[in-house]
Amino acid sequence: MSFVYPRLVSFRRPGAQTGIGKVAYGGETAASETPVASNVRCSIQAQREGPHNSVGLPGDALRPMYYVYIPRDALDAGVVQERDVMLDERGGRYQVVTPYWDSMGHRLSVQSLEV
Repeated sequence: MSFVYPRLVSFRRPGAQTGIGKVAYGGETAASETPVASNVRCSIQAQREGPHNSVGLPGDALRPMYYVYIPRDALDAGVVQERDVMLDERGGRYQVVTPYWDSMGHRLSVQSLEV
C-alpha cells in the first residue's frame, strides 16, 4: 500500500445459474463466485451521488457510488469486467458498473451492494 493507493481490494466473478425448470435458489452467493484478483492496491473515492430508486418514494435513500482508481502496474487491462464483485479490506461489497482502463491504469465506477 502507499499514500496514494491506501486501500486493498479483491475481485470475484459471479457464477451463472444452471438448471432447467424448478430448481433451488440460484441467487448470488459468495460460494458461487470465482476469484479473479486479490490484494490489489487502490484508491476509493465517493462520487457526488448515486442512482435514484425506480419507485421514487420521497424517503428513498440513494445507493452510494464510488470511483476506484487502480495503478497500471497493480492489475492488467481487461481483468475486471462489468458486474464483477469487489470486496474491500473492511468487508464492504461493491458491484462494478463501468470498468475503464487507459495508460494510467483502471478507473472503475462501483456501486455499494446491500446485504
